[in-house]
Amino acid sequence: MPSWTPAPHAPDTPLARLWRGLTHPVWVLVLLSLALLITVLHLWLPQLPAGRGGAPVAANAWMSATAASFPAGSLWAALGLFDLAHNAAVGLLVVLLAVSLTLRLIDRLHLAWASRRLALPEWDLPTTTTADRRVEGMTAFPDGRLEAYAQRTEQSQDNSPGAWVGDRNQRFTWSGVLIEGGLLIALAALLLNLRFGWQVGPISLEPGQSASLEPFSSASLQLDAGGHHIHLCCQPDRTATVGGGSFGSPGLRVVEQEIGPALVITATANGQAVVVQAVDQTDTPSTTSVLRFPQARTERAVAIPDRNLFLRVVQTGANAFSVQALDAGNNVLLSQEIGGAEQVALGDLTVYLLPARFVTLQVRSRPWLWLLVPALVFLLIGGLLRWRFPYSRLGARAGAGALALRWQGQGRAYPKIDDIATG
Repeated sequence: MPSWTPAPHAPDTPLARLWRGLTHPVWVLVLLSLALLITVLHLWLPQLPAGRGGAPVAANAWMSATAASFPAGSLWAALGLFDLAHNAAVGLLVVLLAVSLTLRLIDRLHLAWASRRLALPEWDLPTTTTADRRVEGMTAFPDGRLEAYAQRTEQSQDNSPGAWVGDRNQRFTWSGVLIEGGLLIALAALLLNLRFGWQVGPISLEPGQSASLEPFSSASLQLDAGGHHIHLCCQPDRTATVGGGSFGSPGLRVVEQEIGPALVITATANGQAVVVQAVDQTDTPSTTSVLRFPQARTERAVAIPDRNLFLRVVQTGANAFSVQALDAGNNVLLSQEIGGAEQVALGDLTVYLLPARFVTLQVRSRPWLWLLVPALVFLLIGGLLRWRFPYSRLGARAGAGALALRWQGQGRAYPKIDDIATG
């Protein structure tokens, strides 16, 4: 009676069972889903700025402020989602996924190597499934049926004259490694960005102020005098309008966190600049004072020591302020509403008022994101080829009034054996 001997499998050792478990599609899919979630969180959520991990007080202060700005932020902070680079669970996930994908890559290479020669399907081919059929009343394979299914066919020389074998899409088995290769590249991008990426902030800029990103980068940020444009120099140069959202250069992203109205105040007496100082801000006395108004109806006070004067400023609307000038006896010398650039004369003193904006920024560096491009290309090509050209091998052995068929292959490559056998 024609039959196939059972295809021998690898010994069922603990190591073999562990290998099969780590390469099981369901397990790998779960790990990939978690890795995708971590990648999204890494790109979306603010992360603990580099350099603060070694300063517990600053790190705790940053973590508390960040958690307070997010719904359920305390839970997210407890899970370590604001510091993924030092999250032990994320590290374990990366290791497990890297091991699983590497083992699957080895299996794909094994299949490509094992299928390079056309042989009867009596040996277990890795990553394939096996199906046996028996067709009664047939003693030979119908002419042309095997050739219509397979690209390579031959009659066996194993002392069984009634044996044939053919396989389909063998030349595409090496392309199967593109999917695992692409996933490994994407995982490398995540790992490298967690390890070498950095984040600084919040960086608060007043009109005309600049801030360096040293020591992480040679780039710097500057807000123009009117508070309308942010200039990033020099990776390469970028200029963005305040309120336009995030911007940046490859691998570097500047994210706006807060935008608020500000008022730039300068004063001159007889053509000479005099010192102005915000009373409720820790500014160094200078000839220019920038008042910030993070909330509507916020009141600020400015001292002009040379003239023993005070200015009380209240924000009343967008680019609108109410200004009062008071002397040492708290007598009101001036009360005026301004809605644009103004200059106010108080004797020989001239005060210049310029509505502007301040902005608080966060800078994130993800220098290895470009690896996602080749990873995506590999995944698309590999997935298309594996879907369009799945590998399969079909063998037939005739004798004693019946035809024994054995198929080995990948998923949807399973043929309609009745059609092949009977035409």
